[in-house]
Amino acid sequence: MKEGYKKTEVGIIPKEWTIIRVGDLVTSLKSGLSRSLKDENVGIPCIRSNNIKNNRLVLDDLKYWFRVDDKGAKIEDYILKKGDIIINFINSISQIGKGCIFDKDDFETIYTTNLLRIQVNKEKITNKYFYYYTQTERYKKEIGLITKPAVNQASFTTVEYKAIKLPVPPLIEQQKIAEILSAVDSQMDS
Repeated sequence: MKEGYKKTEVGIIPKEWTIIRVGDLVTSLKSGLSRSLKDENVGIPCIRSNNIKNNRLVLDDLKYWFRVDDKGAKIEDYILKKGDIIINFINSISQIGKGCIFDKDDFETIYTTNLLRIQVNKEKITNKYFYYYTQTERYKKEIGLITKPAVNQASFTTVEYKAIKLPVPPLIEQQKIAEILSAVDSQMDS
């Protein structure tokens, strides 16, 4: 093995990296609101899985829900914050595990039940590093292992998701990795 690296359960990684379970990296992992959404603006927009395309948030074809929920849910608990990661966890097999970063300023919106909102522990991992990790083949393989197919859609549980292990570099290195990948994304978008 090459000097400066170590063998782990997720493969060979640099010695200063650690292996950490998703459950130990996040401060919140919560599914959205389950309601029969409206086409017309009755209060607040709601992000659905079809608003995530190519790992980006697309705000066309929005649906809406009331600011005061008729079943007593606190709408404030479902409002996305800039930097939240949104992942499909109930969807077709081809879409399961795919997600994006909610990167909007001054856009108050909630999210639907087939999406998980992930908020990371910023002392352990950056949201951009976590987001970019969700695009790796290793992550996709892990999602495939925990996904339960059904007739119309597949899903996984938050318990299984929290058990996924990630190779985690020091924060400064995570930031550098994310900056490089963001620059590549910007080049591809232009």
